[in-house]
Amino acid sequence: MLLTWLARDSESALAALLASPHRSNLNLLSAFLKTQVKHAPRDAALFVDQVAAAWPEADLTLFPQVAKAWALEDPESAAEWVASHHDVQPIFRSWKIGSAPKALMR
Repeated sequence: MLLTWLARDSESALAALLASPHRSNLNLLSAFLKTQVKHAPRDAALFVDQVAAAWPEADLTLFPQVAKAWALEDPESAAEWVASHHDVQPIFRSWKIGSAPKALMR
C-alpha cells in the first residue's frame, strides 16, 4: 500500500515516511526506487536528494542504489549526478572503493 502511495503521491508519502525515519521506511524507499530508477532515473535521483536532505543517513543506502542502476543505462548522466554531490567520499567508502574515481571529482 505504501509503495502505491509513493507512486501516486510521492510528496505526501515521503513526508509521512520521513516523520519517523527508521529501517523499515528505508526498505520501503529502496523498493520504490528500484522501480523508479528503471523508468525515470533522473526523477529517482531527485527523490534521493529530497530524502537525503531530511534524512542524511538514508543517502548511504539510496544514493548508491540509484547511481549504480542509472549508470547501467546512462553512465554520463549518472556520473554528472554523482559529481554534483559535494561529499561523495563516504558513499564511495560504503561501496568499498576507498575514494571517488578521479573522473567524478572535477
